[in-house]
Amino acid sequence: MNVVSRQKLHRFREDHPNAGDTDEPLDAWFRLARKSKWTKFADLSRLQKVL
Repeated sequence: MNVVSRQKLHRFREDHPNAGDTDEPLDAWFRLARKSKWTKFADLSRLQKVL
């Protein structure tokens, strides 16, 4: 699975200053996705149910 780059996440924050406090949730998602070894969409769906 391709993970969105950290640079794109920072650009999102800059482009959407009224989106609220997104720094921590986006960084947490980036770290989680980076370490994950998902092979199919169902893997991601299972994770969403746990969170």
